[in-house]
Amino acid sequence: MGSENVHAIVQPVFQVFRELMLNPLLYLSVFLIVLENVRQAKVERKMFGVRVTRVWFPLLLRFLKFLLVGIVLTASALALHLSLPWRQIVLVSALSALLAAFRLRFMASIYSIAVWILAAYLATTLHWSLAGISGPWRDAWLNFSSGTWAATIGLAGIGQVLMTWWCWGDETSPALFRGKRGLCVGGFYTQYVYLLPIAPLPFLTGISYLGATLFPKQVRISTLWSGFGMLVAGGGAYALLRFEHLAFAPILLVALYVLVGEVYLLKLRVRERQLDSLCAPYAEGVTILHTIRGSVARELGLSAGERIVEVNQSTVRSEYELHFALDINPAYVRMKVVDLRGEARLVGKPIYAGERHQIGLLIVSVEDGVFVYRRREVGALSSLYARWGRLTESGSPIQRKDMPTLVE
Repeated sequence: MGSENVHAIVQPVFQVFRELMLNPLLYLSVFLIVLENVRQAKVERKMFGVRVTRVWFPLLLRFLKFLLVGIVLTASALALHLSLPWRQIVLVSALSALLAAFRLRFMASIYSIAVWILAAYLATTLHWSLAGISGPWRDAWLNFSSGTWAATIGLAGIGQVLMTWWCWGDETSPALFRGKRGLCVGGFYTQYVYLLPIAPLPFLTGISYLGATLFPKQVRISTLWSGFGMLVAGGGAYALLRFEHLAFAPILLVALYVLVGEVYLLKLRVRERQLDSLCAPYAEGVTILHTIRGSVARELGLSAGERIVEVNQSTVRSEYELHFALDINPAYVRMKVVDLRGEARLVGKPIYAGERHQIGLLIVSVEDGVFVYRRREVGALSSLYARWGRLTESGSPIQRKDMPTLVE
């Protein structure tokens, strides 16, 4: 490939990203993503007294991934001759900022694009005069490029799938919540919020989960399916509008995707209110909430939701008894673990100098005075809405037929 061909490819991409840097929505999105991660790290320290996940290096790495995927998507948009008029980009960006005032997750680009597609269709169908709006901006509204914007949604879906796959091994943050019966239960904070620069638009998409009834892997899979849904909705709308000249196709498919997404989020909220936590404390054994990457616990194959009932042949029922049992044999650890199916297994390994104090286990505490979240939130940038405080109330043991005695 000659230098002229390379220049012909690189120059349009560079021009688009130069225009992207002039969009205030880019800086607002970056600020909110950074704010959410910094805030969550502070909460982790209050809950567990240690730094569980890193902030700045993973954030920098994530933004570099955003940039690389955005370059690929922008090049694809240019190759498909998808041109987004700058006035329409301003309309979409302004509406995103306005919707964020109602709820930050509504700042996701697909909401504002869906509203403008609907507004353009109604304006042309009902022959709105749009009096009082200047000519160029009226034309941008009436001639809103529904097909092009639908194709942008499809490209964003591809980007969401790529980013979810690329970030599959990222650390998930553990969290503690106030249980339905007054005591502390364990849960997770999983963030898959993506800022994808597609053409001159900072396309914000993804989901955050701050709750106690889904494992991180389930959230990742849901995010993957959401990306495929965006690809089908956006790509299908673009194809129908281009080849079949169906003006209502973008409205139908994009609105259907938004509706399905809202129903799914509502289902998660109902689930959080009705179901028990996956990491509730038990009367027998200690419940694992998280294992720190690179620790002895991670090497032993321990995972969230499992229970440790014996350590070095000593029964454990609290964090104090767990560490006391570890001191019995400082050179070797042997544990009896009960998994999520109720099946027991034995795990063990030698512990070298210094590792005994770095076993890397976070468990669900049943003690009073624990720092916990009071609310469980689902949706992009969800932790910014979460409230927290100290759990000082006590609960009483209950019995469940299908599980051992719970303390929640």
